[in-house]
Amino acid sequence: MSTYQTGPWTEKEMSIVRKFYPNYARLAEMLPARSPAAIRGQCRRLNLSPSKHNWTMQEIIRLSDLFPRLSWMELRREFPFATEKMLQSMANKHGIRRRGQKQLIGGRA
Repeated sequence: MSTYQTGPWTEKEMSIVRKFYPNYARLAEMLPARSPAAIRGQCRRLNLSPSKHNWTMQEIIRLSDLFPRLSWMELRREFPFATEKMLQSMANKHGIRRRGQKQLIGGRA
């Protein structure tokens, strides 16, 4: 039996969502009666979304220099706006490889 609340969201709950988005862990703490799925759904309904970073050419050049040789922690320090997934995605998009990473040719390493 679920202990989550259903039904309309109160103005107070929506205010909490706006204040603490995108910190879902904090939202779950602040709204214990709402399920994680309900919280995510309410964020979508309120048109909340993380801000998108537009990479500059200078950042891409810096990434191509640093990506092959720095650790993930060091890369996150150099690019504080980016997650590991964002860094990997941008590197893949521009053909930037980590040192020692084999390139697949014909589906084989």
